[in-house]
Amino acid sequence: MLYNSKCHYKNLTFQSMTIQNPDKNHLSRIKTWLKAEDEKTGQGFYGNWDVIEKAYQNDKMLVLVRDSKPLAFLIYRIEELTASIDIMEVQPKYREHGFGRLIVDDFIKIATESGALAIDLYCSPEDSMRFWKSVGFEKFPKMPRKKSKIWMYKPIVETASIIELASEEEVLELQQSTSRGSKTLTWLVERNEGTDMLMKPVIFPVDEDWQLCWRKGSEVFFNRSIRDFIESDIYFGDFLIIRELKTH
Repeated sequence: MLYNSKCHYKNLTFQSMTIQNPDKNHLSRIKTWLKAEDEKTGQGFYGNWDVIEKAYQNDKMLVLVRDSKPLAFLIYRIEELTASIDIMEVQPKYREHGFGRLIVDDFIKIATESGALAIDLYCSPEDSMRFWKSVGFEKFPKMPRKKSKIWMYKPIVETASIIELASEEEVLELQQSTSRGSKTLTWLVERNEGTDMLMKPVIFPVDEDWQLCWRKGSEVFFNRSIRDFIESDIYFGDFLIIRELKTH
């Protein structure tokens, strides 16, 4: 699928509507509605116009268009294994018609084909959490680095399931530490036959100070802070992502 540049143009049709890279006319119309919304209600993203314009220049913006008029837009970033939605808005008079879901679903396809495994965002305004929950996003667990905003995330590939404590199997155990105490999450390690690749990746939002234990029964291979775990295919920042564990 072609998606994120003007030479790699993406154009999907949804009943006379398209999701595409914006042109200057779309950008101008979006600025007009954002300014009007700001003047009328004090809400919206007109105050973030520099971010929107930069995303347009960098081809990191999608618009949902009908009859050449933009009804919704989405600003994004894609890193090596994760993606972020920075802004998404539906023009006020077109809300509650499923247009937000359309453009988010389309971006998920773009992020997936780019190799991302999870998407994150923070809710602005906070009451947008209802919408994000409706399209499958969950709140981040409580962590010091993200206490000032409502952060949400969604894995966009099938992931390993959290299980009850296992005694003899090979498992990964993540100890979440917060001001309210600690909680341990456990994943069963299951590899593709003859390889070190996990059948499904472990993907979960983390703080780098949380503890990770990798063990099989009483034999412990690793039991320290996540930031010290360098034995495997692991990525962290906002997420723990493990796709491979060397066989012991």
